[in-house]
Amino acid sequence: MDAFELGCAVLSATVYQAGRDRANLAPLPSGATKVALSGLTDGYFFDSATGFEASLYQYQGKYIIAFAGTDPKDGHDLAANVMLGSGVMEAQLKQA
Repeated sequence: MDAFELGCAVLSATVYQAGRDRANLAPLPSGATKVALSGLTDGYFFDSATGFEASLYQYQGKYIIAFAGTDPKDGHDLAANVMLGSGVMEAQLKQA
């Protein structure tokens, strides 16, 4: 794994923000910045109705989108997993 890939792996950890204490959030890798766009708060998007969570970053001259994975203990995510596994176009997939 090279330095860029390692930085992207760290960015993928930073997307997990919903329900977490700020002290427990992963730090951004050196040189990475959050990208502010319409609909994003500080480069972050969370939809409490569906459980969808994503962030947008700029890192080493590239734009990186990080999506939170599903949590099988969360009702929204469990329903999304079942629907996606059944071939149904689910709301979280549409949001991605």
